[in-house]
Amino acid sequence: SLAKELGRSRHMHTFSIKMGESSFDESKYQRIMSNYAGSTHHEVLVGAEEVEQAIYEHMAYLDEPSANGACIPSWVLAKEAGKHVRVLLSGEGGDEMFNAYDTHKAWKMRMLYKKYTPGFVRKAVSGIVHMLPANYSKLSLDFKLKRFTEGAELDAPDAHMYWRHTFTDAQKAEIFKPNGFKPSASYFRELWYSNNFDHDLNRISLIDMRHFFVDDLMVKNDRMFLAHSIESRFPLMDKILFDYVSQLPANYRIRGFKTRWIEKKAMEGIMPEAILKRPSFGLEMPHSIWLTNKLKPLADKYLNKKAVEKTGLLNWPAVEKIWLEHLARKRDHGRGLWSIIMFIVWFELFIETSDYKKYLRA
Repeated sequence: SLAKELGRSRHMHTFSIKMGESSFDESKYQRIMSNYAGSTHHEVLVGAEEVEQAIYEHMAYLDEPSANGACIPSWVLAKEAGKHVRVLLSGEGGDEMFNAYDTHKAWKMRMLYKKYTPGFVRKAVSGIVHMLPANYSKLSLDFKLKRFTEGAELDAPDAHMYWRHTFTDAQKAEIFKPNGFKPSASYFRELWYSNNFDHDLNRISLIDMRHFFVDDLMVKNDRMFLAHSIESRFPLMDKILFDYVSQLPANYRIRGFKTRWIEKKAMEGIMPEAILKRPSFGLEMPHSIWLTNKLKPLADKYLNKKAVEKTGLLNWPAVEKIWLEHLARKRDHGRGLWSIIMFIVWFELFIETSDYKKYLRA
């Protein structure tokens, strides 16, 4: 939109991912935006077939196990973009800075929920919610309700960790063989209490910036884009902008339950209304759905006793339990199962063999 204001958008290439699953597909809005800007637009399809084709090559360039659901989509997009450009602009960092994640809204909802809902009622609500069958569509209502009601009973840093987890610390204690791993929640807790911020929302942003943006998103972006000789730029992380926004009162970022409030106010009249009014929509693959159908052969290849136990770190009975729960739709373990598959793929390429080398281009 700003490029259009500057009269530059018609000279730009833009790229978007069309996810091959309806509840994960935001191509409708991508087309609204690209038509408005008048850019040379490229819509890149990411379906189960594209994922299977990229699994080993993308892992060879990642160089470490990562279960980020945007890794392979970013790889596929960068591969296409590399035919046209050498630099990409990305909006990464905006969710952390402007508190746009649903987990940030959940922090506010948790306070009201605990203040106005008696404990016995919350317990009853939680019981009812957990009777709902798992729906594997994008951030389904049952998924969000189960996560929220469980996490709401914890203190603020532990609740934030719970709403973001792939596996709980208790589940990891079952999945991993005894190795004295440090509970993940402790990293959130240490950072939460080690700063002097006067607002919990700023502490949440700090946690996500430090542990998610730096340790996850930037790893994903740098390695997936640079593998195709593309450099990425992140305008929302401009230091002057970041310093300014970080000093704004919290209610300029979340007003009521509206996220990105000040950012959207600034873009009124510049950005299409349909884009301004829509909620945030993170980039992620439909692991939960595909693992039960289109990627079922891949799941069967790695979610079995032999493949799991060869790592020397994972307990097959615990892995089998969550796999069977997922297949029976008792609980959505899509992200967790994907993380296990990615770990085994990494182990196979880098530890068991040195096969990763054959996927690196000279």
